[in-house]
Amino acid sequence: MSIDTLLEAARFLEWQTQQQITREEEVREKVLQEREAEKRRAETAAAAAPPVRINHVTWGEESRVEHQLTPVPPPPLPHQYPLQLYPSLW
Repeated sequence: MSIDTLLEAARFLEWQTQQQITREEEVREKVLQEREAEKRRAETAAAAAPPVRINHVTWGEESRVEHQLTPVPPPPLPHQYPLQLYPSLW
């Protein structure tokens, strides 16, 4: 192999690596833009939702966010009856 062939192969590999890096950056940028757009859509939808008024009480986003589910207690253990042991007559 000549030195020119090796240099050409090295340049090709550098070019190929740069192309891959460029593609990865484009994909990363596209994903970031999609996330930002989704976040803006969610914020717009949350802001556009009017508060609900029932029985002269207004329920908005604030009340929904503060409400947290409490854990369900475990079911009670079955009632334990005392055991009486009788000596066996073998």
